[in-house]
Amino acid sequence: MALPPHPGGVAFGWGLTAVFAILPAYLQNRLAFPGVTLLLGSVITLVVMFWHGRFSRTDKAIEPTGKPARALPFVLLLIGTGALLTLGPEFVYLKDNFGVRLNTVFKFYYQAWILLGISAVFALFYLWYAQRRVAAGLATAVYAIGFILALMFPFYAIQSRAVEYRGPKDAVQRRPSTLDGLAQMALYNPDEYAAILWLKENAGPDDVVLEAVGGQYSNYARVSVNSGVPTPLGWAGHEFQWRGTSTDEPGRRGPLVKQIYTSANWEEAAPLLDELGVTYIFVGSLENEYGRSGLQKFDDLEVAYQSGSVTIYRWSP
Repeated sequence: MALPPHPGGVAFGWGLTAVFAILPAYLQNRLAFPGVTLLLGSVITLVVMFWHGRFSRTDKAIEPTGKPARALPFVLLLIGTGALLTLGPEFVYLKDNFGVRLNTVFKFYYQAWILLGISAVFALFYLWYAQRRVAAGLATAVYAIGFILALMFPFYAIQSRAVEYRGPKDAVQRRPSTLDGLAQMALYNPDEYAAILWLKENAGPDDVVLEAVGGQYSNYARVSVNSGVPTPLGWAGHEFQWRGTSTDEPGRRGPLVKQIYTSANWEEAAPLLDELGVTYIFVGSLENEYGRSGLQKFDDLEVAYQSGSVTIYRWSP
């Protein structure tokens, strides 16, 4: 697809040419999987038809009256808004670092579920209120089955993920269930667990802990996350995603953290520690991956905490 160069300024003709050049490919992609679009379009159409039919008819005497009936316009607004929120990401989305629409779907669908969930409960009530007994009974049965099935998900999902900590159901010594998110670390990495608890109890509100930087959905940033003490950089990918192009700070800080851990001399590391406002330096399993040659310089510092394979150094600018 080739377009002539933009002539500059306001160019309506060029814009129309671009739209008509892109439109066929766009519609082809939309029509390749039309199910969701047709479903949501039908819902919106029914809402508009019901709204128009209810408020334009003259034989209102056969309709139920009272507060539930007066609430119908608002409920129709909820349904229509929920359908539009779901339909929107089928055509437009916020382009983030991933380059796909998943985060737009998350944010819009969260709101749509709330609006449509409220509307569904009201719809069941209204069917009974309007004495549509057959329709109300069938709808209630379907809703109840769906609700029960939905309640099964958290139970089985928790059991599935708990295997990572508790072990298989047929394990001889299966660990008890717990709500403690740090129990897994206490079991598999007790040294870092104890160090993080110490930091959580002893760090002040202005302290900053330095720890290794790495990819998201991993054990990196485990010190700051579990202790509540800030760190210069957590998951850089997420920081870039939410901050966008407004700052290059995540991209700048990652190499600085690495340089502090890998540099063999204080002339390079000390100014960077001061620049990042660091007061504690954490050296555990992930930090040791930077190599011993750079970590040796920390032996000159005061040891704030040491146990097993973990050492926390205190840095005073």
